[in-house]
Amino acid sequence: MKLYKFLAPTLMFGSVVGFTSCNSEEDDIFNASAAERLDEYKKVYSNDLTAQGGRWLMEYFANEEERGYVFVMTFNPDGSVRVSGQNVWMDNSYRSDVSMWQIISDNGPVLSFNTYNDVLHVFSSPENLTGPEAPTNPDNGNKDIDETGEGHGGDYEFVILGLSEDGATMHLSGKKRLHDIYMHRLDASVDEVELLSSYYAAGKSTFSSVFPDMLLTDTKTGEQFVVNGGHNGLFNIWPKDGDAVIQTVTMNALIGPESIRFRKPFAIECANGVDSIVVENFVRQADGSFLCTDNDHNIIFDNCGYGNIFSNTSYVWNVTANSVGGTFADAFNAVRDQTTKEFKRTFKGLSWTYLSSDKRTAVRFDESGSYAKPYIYGEAEVIENGSSIKFNISTSDGNSNGRNRLNRLPALVSFIELLNSTSFRIESNYRFAPSNMRFVDVNNPANYITFTKGS
Repeated sequence: MKLYKFLAPTLMFGSVVGFTSCNSEEDDIFNASAAERLDEYKKVYSNDLTAQGGRWLMEYFANEEERGYVFVMTFNPDGSVRVSGQNVWMDNSYRSDVSMWQIISDNGPVLSFNTYNDVLHVFSSPENLTGPEAPTNPDNGNKDIDETGEGHGGDYEFVILGLSEDGATMHLSGKKRLHDIYMHRLDASVDEVELLSSYYAAGKSTFSSVFPDMLLTDTKTGEQFVVNGGHNGLFNIWPKDGDAVIQTVTMNALIGPESIRFRKPFAIECANGVDSIVVENFVRQADGSFLCTDNDHNIIFDNCGYGNIFSNTSYVWNVTANSVGGTFADAFNAVRDQTTKEFKRTFKGLSWTYLSSDKRTAVRFDESGSYAKPYIYGEAEVIENGSSIKFNISTSDGNSNGRNRLNRLPALVSFIELLNSTSFRIESNYRFAPSNMRFVDVNNPANYITFTKGS
């Protein structure tokens, strides 16, 4: 059979590849009838699905409002298929079920899961959705919508559009919803429980509603776009220098441990209202950010800078004895010892906070006992696009209790002077949801302070 290629969108795990009607050259069958040709395609694709152990990872989108999911599927020559998944609709745990599959004819070859599968058909069953991620009434925000007769609205039959030349990726389209579905061949050695768990964890922990604002940066033009959301697989994006009200676009995505794939390529309007960028696939980089190279672009998806997150007035950041190292540990212990001696109280730590009543930032001195909190006023200068920070905390100004602690605790003044004299580089293991941030002395990494987000 001759190879007939078409261009597919950039895949989640690779670059643009040519999809073909089969894996290798065969005799030309196009003198045969349409029915004969279709029967040949069905045989070829059936063989492709069951080859090399028949294991595939399916990237699945049920609708336009819900995050993407993955399934591990094992196709067997006897017409059975084992489908495994892990997501919120399966009680957040691994589940597997065996049903039947078949390649049928319907304006082309169609992969049909033609008996009920407890894992896959959850998304096409016309039942009312319940649970914490069920849609709510937008008018009141808390009343459950009755989806009886519709459910998730997902597909269980998929038109086969082609197979990559290396036989590793199959491109499908949902028969009813027309969403692009990709299946990637898996090696027999892959632990499907571990793989599905990694996707589940990435979808739940990569992004957080607590840290909603992120940035897309077009490295060619320098234009930036604000990204909001992601914790539920839905992203709102608008130009940073544009109009968030009229220029916001929304798209759902499949979030994986190493990549993000939006449901389809979509255009994000630039601030000028004329130009746009088109994105679909992002690959995780060594520093934890994501990079999109679709359509000859280099677009970076990253947080808005650790320093900018730290200085957000909505957050409180705590420091305790377990979160300091080097000279800061020595200085912290000196404050603790002096507090016990001077006030007969236990020094618990410091908190960086915003005083809405005073409209200023301050360091809160936390100690045992019930009384008005001591506050010491200060500022933090964010530098180098938010990756570094410099403190300027007063050693004499605060509320009455704060001034009292400064006057009676020389060790506290020394601790603050050490903070003010140190230039910090900010690090975190959680790029987009940095509930912990380590401030490291740029001149001596042994000296550090870890700030933990408080409630």
